[in-house]
Amino acid sequence: MKARHFSLRPLAIFLDIITILLSFYVSFILRGVLLRFYQFGNVTELHDYVYVLIIVLAGSIWLLTIFGAYKKPMFVSLWKELQIVVKVVVLGSLILFAGIFFLQLDVSFLPRTFMLLFLLVNFSILIFQKTIMYSLMSRERMKGVGLQSAIVVGDGDGVARFLHTLKVHPEYGLKAIGVFCDDESTASTVKDLATLGPVEGLGDFLHKNHVDEVIIIPEKDVNIEEILVVCEEEGVKTRIVPDLLNRLDIDVALDRLGDMIAINLYGHHEKEWQIFFKRAMDITVSAIMILLLSPILIAISIAIKINSPGPVFYHWRVMGFNKKPFTSWKFRTMIVNADEMKKELIKENEMSGPVFKIKNDPRITPIGRVLRRFSMDELPQLFSVLKGDMSLVGPRPPLVSEVEKFERWHGKKLRIKPGITCLWQVSGRNAIKDFDEWVRLDVKYIENWSLWLDIKILFKTIPAVFLEQDIN
Repeated sequence: MKARHFSLRPLAIFLDIITILLSFYVSFILRGVLLRFYQFGNVTELHDYVYVLIIVLAGSIWLLTIFGAYKKPMFVSLWKELQIVVKVVVLGSLILFAGIFFLQLDVSFLPRTFMLLFLLVNFSILIFQKTIMYSLMSRERMKGVGLQSAIVVGDGDGVARFLHTLKVHPEYGLKAIGVFCDDESTASTVKDLATLGPVEGLGDFLHKNHVDEVIIIPEKDVNIEEILVVCEEEGVKTRIVPDLLNRLDIDVALDRLGDMIAINLYGHHEKEWQIFFKRAMDITVSAIMILLLSPILIAISIAIKINSPGPVFYHWRVMGFNKKPFTSWKFRTMIVNADEMKKELIKENEMSGPVFKIKNDPRITPIGRVLRRFSMDELPQLFSVLKGDMSLVGPRPPLVSEVEKFERWHGKKLRIKPGITCLWQVSGRNAIKDFDEWVRLDVKYIENWSLWLDIKILFKTIPAVFLEQDIN
C-alpha cells in the first residue's frame, strides 16, 4: 500500500501498544514459570498489575513520542529506531524507580523480579519489532512501493549530489520525478531524469500534476520566497536542502524564537543520549572516587603541608566549555612563588605554543614531584567534575592566559567540557612537545567522540599514568 494512502504513525503507535501489553503478559508468565523451580517470592495475579500497566503504557508511549519515534519519515534508519528504544527503556526505568522512591509509594504488591523481567522482555521485543518493521519498509521501498514523488528545484552541484543520495538511499522514501533549473550546466549533470524547464514554470506544473513534495536546493540565485509561495498556494509539502551546510562537518537544528525561526549550527555531532550518560557517568564515578579516596586525599594534604609552606591546593583559573572561565583545584606541587619564577624560566620552555613545560622544573617540591609522577595532583579536579565544570574525559583545560595566545583553530578544543584525561594523556604525554599536535589530538577526540571512546580512554589512563608509555 502506498505511503500517501496509509499513515505509518497510527500503525507504529498500535504496534508499540501491542508490544508493551505482550511484554507485560510474557513477563507475568515467565515469573510464574520461574516460581515453579525457585521459591523467591509470592504468587500474584495478573489483575494486581492493572494500574501499573496503565501507567507504564501511557508513560512509554509519551516517551516514544518525545524522542521522535512517530515523526516522519519513519523507519528510514534502524540505528535511530534502536537508539529511541534504548532511551525510552532506560529513562522510563529511571523515572519509574525514582517516582517510587521519592513519592514513597507502596509497591509491595509489585515484585522486583517482575519489574526486572518486564524491562528485559519489553526491551527485547521492542528491538525485535523495530527491526522487523525497518526490514519490511526497506524491502518495500527498494521495490519502489510507498515512495513519495518529489520535484527538485535549484541550480549547482548540490542538485546532482542530492539526486545521487536519493538513488542510493531508497529507504528515505523519496523518488525524484523531475528537476526545475535555470542553469543549463545543471541540466547537463542530471542523468536519467526529466529536466522540466526553468524555475518559473514550477507553478503551472504543480497546478496540473500531482506531486507529494518539492525539494529546494538554494545553492545559487534561487528565489526561495517565490517558490515557497507557489508551493503553499498549491498545497504541496516543501523542503529546503542547503547544500552548503551538507558540505560542512556540523549538525543542524531548528529553533523557534517567538515568530522567528533560527537555524542552529553545531560544531560537533550532538549525541544527546550519550551526552546524558556521559554526565551520569561523570557524577557517579567522581562521587564514588571522592568517597573511596578521601583517606588518600587527607593524607596528601597533610604531606603537602608538612613538606613545604603554603596552601594545600593550587587554585587555577582555566577556560571551560564555550570559552567560559571557571576556577578549578589541584594539589599544590610547586613552591609558593612559582608563578613569579615562571618569567625567569620561560626561555627554557620545551613546548611550542602557549603552554609552558620544562623537564626538570626547579619550582616543583619533593612531594610535588611524586604527585606529578602518578598524576595524583589532579585528584581534586574530581570536585570540578562533580560540579559540572569538567568531565572525566576531555581536553586539558587551558589557562585563561594561554587561550589569549591561541591561534584561531586552537579554539576547537573548547567546543566541549575539559577533562582530567584525554587522548594526549594515553598517547605519550611526555613525548609530545608540539602544542599543535596536542590540539590535533583533542580535535580528533572531539570529532570521533562517543561514550565508548570515553570508556576506553579511562581504562587506558591507569597504565599510561603508572608506566608513562605510549598506549595505542
